[in-house]
Amino acid sequence: RATGRRCIRAMFTRKLAACDRQDFPIDQGLPVQVIHAYGSTWGYHGGFRGENVIDLWPKPQTPSVASSSSSSSSSSSTSAKTKRRQLQQKQGAKAAAADLTVDVTMPNVTVPTRQDTYLCVDVLLPRDRQYHITGFEGLRNQTGGSYYHVHHMLLFSCTSRPKSFGNGTYRCDGMPAECLSFVVTWTPGTGRISFPPEAGFLMGPGGFEYAALQMHYYNLDAERGVLDSSGMRLFYSPQLRPNELGVLVVGSVGFNIPRLSALELAPAVCPSVCTNKFNGTLQIVNTLLHMHKVGTSIVLQHIRNGIELRPIAQRQYYSFNYQPSVGVPSESSRLLPGDTLITRCVYNNRRNITVRFGEGTDDEMCFSFLTVWPKSALNGIDACLSSGYRSGVLAPLVNTTLCSQFGVLTSAWTGGSSGGLAAAFAVLARALIPNTEEMVREGRTYVPFNPQCVGGKPAV
Repeated sequence: RATGRRCIRAMFTRKLAACDRQDFPIDQGLPVQVIHAYGSTWGYHGGFRGENVIDLWPKPQTPSVASSSSSSSSSSSTSAKTKRRQLQQKQGAKAAAADLTVDVTMPNVTVPTRQDTYLCVDVLLPRDRQYHITGFEGLRNQTGGSYYHVHHMLLFSCTSRPKSFGNGTYRCDGMPAECLSFVVTWTPGTGRISFPPEAGFLMGPGGFEYAALQMHYYNLDAERGVLDSSGMRLFYSPQLRPNELGVLVVGSVGFNIPRLSALELAPAVCPSVCTNKFNGTLQIVNTLLHMHKVGTSIVLQHIRNGIELRPIAQRQYYSFNYQPSVGVPSESSRLLPGDTLITRCVYNNRRNITVRFGEGTDDEMCFSFLTVWPKSALNGIDACLSSGYRSGVLAPLVNTTLCSQFGVLTSAWTGGSSGGLAAAFAVLARALIPNTEEMVREGRTYVPFNPQCVGGKPAV
């Protein structure tokens, strides 16, 4: 027992690589999603179940700088140069452990009674010098009734002071023109995220000084008087890292899921003609796979030279209420110019209405968010999206792929935050790539990934 609560410890044994199609390999240092349930019978477990992300095979911890320096300093043979280096390492470790924090939250707003609402607030971040954002965590109200009304949160960086800055919260189905680049995303199930020591998001002079927090509220029962001050805590440091982080979103837009149907969408192909615009190799840090309530599974495939690598990420049993960011297998973690990415989404629509692509909770999505470094290698591209539109205001997207900034699409969605719909579509047209037969073949013709196992371990 711990603090009056009953603790259950479960143990299991299995090979690191089961060498079959039913079990994921267990990689060192790569956390995996697990589900669990407990009870006295084999029936439905109701609330006695859950999901988590667990590092089943942690990497060995490196000895602490403090302990190594104390043991070394006791040796009379240690040189002065070595002592200085150990002192610098110790000071660096202390600085890294003592990251600064800034909270970006909603100002105790009243949750609208509409079923789906997007509210934003602009914030001024520390800008007295350059900093790197080294991680973040969600801050979701534990009291006040808003806990289950927070569908997701997005933090966008702004290129300049937004015109809406200082005016409190505002509706933001489409983002302001100054704030169109993703920084971090929180969804249910996301815990604290720490970025690798090689990279961080640049904040302050030369990076971004203003940001917009977008909150998606879901109020199914039209509850009144619910207050919310949820948001994010950013961890940041004056110790700059060698590289700058960026975000790339791939997937599909503009699709429909017919009533009472189970289906897999046409593959959402991010073709080589788009990735060839990158000006260097990208290291993938983590991936967030995102669908809504009728999504059942999603996988992000990685093709190079006509051969499929190990999937970057996959969720065979997708849960809308648990969408954590996941690590990337080392053999798939480098994205090269000319590679192809394919997002496959499967749905089961038990409702008697057509479910359409959209931002509402009862609409659907098919996205993969990749955090990558160095940002400069993206060459200004943060979205590669296949279009399923056939009619309506975005009919010009038919049979095209968007290879540009995600904000270009959202501006066209909402009529543009400045300049109106015509201006938004003029920008959008320049970001579209017509789908050719060759691009379609990239999503269909490749050698499937076929893991080879030797002695219960994956042989790459």
